[in-house]
Order: sequence, then structure tokens, then C-alpha cells
Amino acid sequence: PIDKTDPHFISCPIQLGKTGARIFVNADGLSHQSSVKVEILDEQFRPMPGYSGDSCVPITEGGLRQPVLWQGKEALEKYDHPIRVKVLLDGERLEDAHLYAAYVVEEN
Repeated sequence: PIDKTDPHFISCPIQLGKTGARIFVNADGLSHQSSVKVEILDEQFRPMPGYSGDSCVPITEGGLRQPVLWQGKEALEKYDHPIRVKVLLDGERLEDAHLYAAYVVEEN
């Protein structure tokens, strides 16, 4: 049996440039019953302040280049250390969600 209690994936460590970055997802089949959240972790898998899954505004509409937002934040801060991106599927209808990509775009 497949464990559907905490569907997620975590990136390898990513070193951001000096200007910070934004995160986007490409997804389909999202709704209030099947959403995507993104959490930013440090290299030791600890949530970064202000970028936890609870702070993330759930993405409930599918589409290309859907921006990830956290309460009061659109972009990641610049960090002197690598980060990890954790993408979580959430909701009662997880089978409806189709996540195709999550990507980090550095700001100019």
C-alpha cells in the first residue's frame, strides 16, 4: 500500500545568488481539496523562519508558473548558506493533483 499521509519531495541543497529568488510550480487539478505548499529548509532540513509550510499560502489553482507566496512574502531572502525546497501536496483529494515542476528563479 502507498502511504498518502505526507506526500512531499525535498530538493538537494541549492545555493542562491546574492539577490534572493522566487519559486514557481507547474501543476494541474488543484483546488481547495488538493493544494500545493512549499517550505524552505536549511541544509539540515530545518524550516527557515517565515518560510514554513504553515506560512505558505496554499496554491489552489493549476497552471504554468504559479507563484509560491508566504504570508507577507513573495520572494526568498538572500542566504549565505544553501537551502532546500520542500514541496508538499495537501488536502482531501490528493489524487486530483498533478505536480509537474517546481523551480527556483533568481531575481535580477
